[in-house]
Amino acid sequence: MQGTPKRVTILREPTARLESLMSAFPWQREPVMESLHRFMEDPTRFENGGTHHSRNQMMRDLGLTLKETSDDVIVKNRINTLSKDLDLVLITEYFDESLILMKHVLCWETENILYFAKNQRAHRNEVAPALEGQVRLWSRADYLLYEHFNATLWDKIREFGPTFYDELKELREMLSEVHDQCVTSTTTNKNIVQKVKLKGDRKSPFCNNLLRDVSAWFHCIANRQSNNTEEC
Repeated sequence: MQGTPKRVTILREPTARLESLMSAFPWQREPVMESLHRFMEDPTRFENGGTHHSRNQMMRDLGLTLKETSDDVIVKNRINTLSKDLDLVLITEYFDESLILMKHVLCWETENILYFAKNQRAHRNEVAPALEGQVRLWSRADYLLYEHFNATLWDKIREFGPTFYDELKELREMLSEVHDQCVTSTTTNKNIVQKVKLKGDRKSPFCNNLLRDVSAWFHCIANRQSNNTEEC
C-alpha cells in the first residue's frame, strides 16, 4: 500500500471465543457447555494438542507458532513488538469504545463507523469461573495478549479525555437511529442466530451497505484496488 498504512486488529476474550467456536460447529448435537466441559477435560484427545483453533489461536494469528506460544518469554516479546507495530487493537467486548478510537486513528467521521450487529446469537452461555480457569491454562498466551491490549485500550480512553464519552453517546444514538431507519425486524432461526431484515425493497444503498457481509465487501474492495471502476 502507498504511504504509511495504519495497522489495526481485533481481539476477543479467549474463553468467550472458545465458547463461540464450540457453538459454531455444524454437527453440534449436545448443549454447548456440555461439549465445552468435555473438551476441556482433555483437549489433546480431541484436537491433537491444539493444532487447530482452540489453543492460543489469536497469538498464532499474530505471528507465533503453536510451540512458541508455550514460551512466556517469546510471547511477551511478541506482545511488545505488536505494541509498537499496531496502531490500534480493538477489543470485541468493548466494540463501540474501540470504534471511537479507530475513528480517530483513521481520521474518519462517526458516519464511517456505523454498523448492524448481524448473525449474532440471541443467547450466549455463561462460563463458570472454574472452566475459565481451565481455558486460561490451555490458552495462556492468548490471555497474556488479550489482557495486555485490553489494558492498553483503557489507557487510550483515559488519555483521550472526557469528550470520549460524548462521542460514545453520539455513536450509540446514531446506531439507534440507523436501526430505526433501516431495519424492519430481526428474526431468530433454528440455530438461535438473529437475522436482520431491511425495510422496503432494500434499494437504499446506505442500508444495504450496512447489511453487506465480509465476503461481499472483500470482493468489492479487491476489484476496486485492482483498478476496476466498480464502486463499493
